[in-house]
Amino acid sequence: MTDQAQRGAQILCVEDEIDFLENITEELTEAGFSVLPAQSAEQALTLLQTHRPDLILCDVAMPGTDGYALLEHTRSEHPHLADVPFVFLTAHSHPEEIAAGKWAGVDDYLIKPVDFDLLLATLHARLRQVERIREQHGNGAGHVHEAMAQLQKKQNHHGMEQVVRALDHVNFGLVLIDASGKIRFMNRMAQRIVTESPGLVVNDVFVRSGSLPLARLGLAVESVLAERGSGHDYYECVSLSRPDSARDLLCMVCALPLQEPAKDTDIAISVIVSDPSQRHALAPAMLETLFNLTPTEANVATAFAQGMRSVDIARQFDISPTTVAFHKRNLFEKTQTHRQADLVALLLSLPVAEVSPSFER
Repeated sequence: MTDQAQRGAQILCVEDEIDFLENITEELTEAGFSVLPAQSAEQALTLLQTHRPDLILCDVAMPGTDGYALLEHTRSEHPHLADVPFVFLTAHSHPEEIAAGKWAGVDDYLIKPVDFDLLLATLHARLRQVERIREQHGNGAGHVHEAMAQLQKKQNHHGMEQVVRALDHVNFGLVLIDASGKIRFMNRMAQRIVTESPGLVVNDVFVRSGSLPLARLGLAVESVLAERGSGHDYYECVSLSRPDSARDLLCMVCALPLQEPAKDTDIAISVIVSDPSQRHALAPAMLETLFNLTPTEANVATAFAQGMRSVDIARQFDISPTTVAFHKRNLFEKTQTHRQADLVALLLSLPVAEVSPSFER
């Protein structure tokens, strides 16, 4: 997202003080943003039914549903907004309150009275961060799409093995379906997601019958197959609820280009499945290569990505907290991040995952 595009970004601003809401709306509009004003969390939730903002700016202390409750509801009930930054506005600058917000999942804090220059700088920084993450996902998806095209062309067993090995290292589930609707391939992450999701049973096809979530996925596959020859990119998005989890599985069903001559055995559809409740980090050896880390720095980075605190990392690797802080500073420098939250976001956005040996074929 360029600076020009950022200025056209849509900001959902939730603030119960009407005068302050009007002031923020006016400032952001003059800066080139599109603003969705809401005087309560309830109004914000109504707007989220029909809008997908680029960033949510929200007061913490509001009558009825407060900022924390709106944050929790947004993260749990609107998984398609998982990459939308959530910034709190608060009159309290106590470190413990800010820490509580960070643990709850807020991306940033602005203290009232708000300095509008700082407000604009914060919004631009957060929008740039989202852009970088989306670009990395897009690059990863592009490599996968290219690999799938190669998989369609490969006829010899050795060539198929090479492509399959590459697809087994991405950090999202990938299912390939042929023109007859039959599943031809599931990478390791897809197998893991299915195995770890009780009630999610996948045979050789996705069918309309059975559980409601799988029925919706089966209908999406049929719809994409029907539109595949229309000459334009076509996809369907489906969420699969799981009785044992608060987070739905997110699926994107995409049509692949037609091959000439077309056969029922041609791979026609890819289904990309992600599990928002899982945090699949890179293997330390991969981090060493990507960012020129030392083995210890790579292990510390992996531990941060797994949600460990500095004191726990020190205990696990039998080093002092001062040494952990030293490695953290080196990580910031080598990954071009400036704080732990940004480092973790970068690591979790990388499109390659450590492969578990339990799914060897």
